[in-house]
Amino acid sequence: MSITKNLLAADETILFDLPSDLDSQGEIINAKIIVTNKRIMRFEVDNKQVKLVSEHNLENIDKIEAQVLVGNGRLNIWSDEGIICISRFTLEHQPVYSVAELYINRYIKDKILRPIEPLEQERCPRCNRPFRQNTRICPVCIDKRKILGRLWAIMQPHFWTVLGVMAIFWLNSGVNLIIPQIQRVLVDDVLKPQLKDLRLLLILVGGLALGRLTNTLLSIWRGRKMV
Repeated sequence: MSITKNLLAADETILFDLPSDLDSQGEIINAKIIVTNKRIMRFEVDNKQVKLVSEHNLENIDKIEAQVLVGNGRLNIWSDEGIICISRFTLEHQPVYSVAELYINRYIKDKILRPIEPLEQERCPRCNRPFRQNTRICPVCIDKRKILGRLWAIMQPHFWTVLGVMAIFWLNSGVNLIIPQIQRVLVDDVLKPQLKDLRLLLILVGGLALGRLTNTLLSIWRGRKMV
């Protein structure tokens, strides 16, 4: 590889060339993580110039971790200096980072170079569909009745609390639907120069105030029930 030209020792072999396409703020960048049998190096491209930003000797690293976050991932190393994030990447690169994590951690432990094998996705033994990422649960084969039974067993001691919170939720929703209707009648039918029905005006304004007050009281009650 051209970016490592004149940087590698005679007995140094490149194991992984990993894209690192996000910076610490989540912005797209052009960078690479080069892993050899001796060290991990980070290169960044700035104005078409490649520069070595950091390097870490494998002898000083206890392990590495390809951590999956929300919408992206990062590569952490555990070393004498603590936990250091050396790469951020979009999730499309997660499979190759997972392969690198398994291989490098094994190499750090026993110092034996092996053929790099792709990471095979685990599959459900019943339907042979791949499991979802970081789970061993098949959404097709799972016994949904058993899940509902477990959910009911968990909820049963709190049944009346849950029922009360749901009732408050529906009452709150009903009041939120009624308030705009009162406002519509007030604007369209009452607030007219030729109409001087003070009694109807007071009823509608009172209804709006009552609706707001009811919503506030219901929200306070729901908050206390859920604590």
